Amino acid sequence: MSESYTKIIKADSDWWSFDFRSVFYYRDLLFLMIRREFVSKYKQTILGPLWFVIQPSLMAIVFVFLFSETMHVPTDGVPPVLFYFSGIIIWNFLSSSLGAISLSLLHHSELCKKVYFPRIFLPISQLFASFFALLIQMGVFIVLYLLFWVTQNHSGFFPTAQLLLLPLWFVQLAFLSLGVGTWIAGLTSRYRDFHHLTQLGLTLWMYASPISYSLRLVSPKWKWLVLSNPVSPVILSIRAAVFGTEALSLEIQLISMAISIFLCVTGTLFFNRIQRNFIDTI
Repeated sequence: MSESYTKIIKADSDWWSFDFRSVFYYRDLLFLMIRREFVSKYKQTILGPLWFVIQPSLMAIVFVFLFSETMHVPTDGVPPVLFYFSGIIIWNFLSSSLGAISLSLLHHSELCKKVYFPRIFLPISQLFASFFALLIQMGVFIVLYLLFWVTQNHSGFFPTAQLLLLPLWFVQLAFLSLGVGTWIAGLTSRYRDFHHLTQLGLTLWMYASPISYSLRLVSPKWKWLVLSNPVSPVILSIRAAVFGTEALSLEIQLISMAISIFLCVTGTLFFNRIQRNFIDTI
């Protein structure tokens, strides 16, 4: 009689245990999940990917009318459309990816009950799907930037050498989104209240970030509070690199990066811990 072999897949109780081999082994599945998340967002819609452009464009127009034309909020010598559009696309990437990651376990609970795959693929696929939307919006921003730069004879704003650090700042945004999102995803699988708190928290977080205003408008007494927000140095640094506005100190940028990495590492470990038995409590 031939011997039969059985492979047993079981959860490891160690907090620090992370199965990197499974992630590499199922990498093709990850690519398929990323494609599925991106395509399914606007499948069976009339405008399709144009929504990636329409939404930030309408928000920028509203911001220009409300803050620039009505309230006369200064934009550091940068054309208001570019000033607001730059902040909006950065925030859209963070908020959309974080919101999708935070619900990744709940929305795919039925799939997790039927088949095994590395659960970390759920938040990662949401993150990359949002990143593709960011690339489309960045393409629109580049067109607007060149249009204003040429029509205004290169005056008022100009890119700096810090533009080479742009990929690093987007990686930091990805770390921040993945970290906060995985923390919320794990908590939401146990306590549904966190889903409602997330929507409120994102709204408050947006107004606490320098998207619609310059750091110069913030009282010196409260600047430390704005800069303690890890997304604020990213927005301000990207604007400084793209428009030539005042750059932040290296110390502030490193602290912001450290916070983002810390949240990413701890959030991923927490998610890895929760996903082992979340099916029993969801």
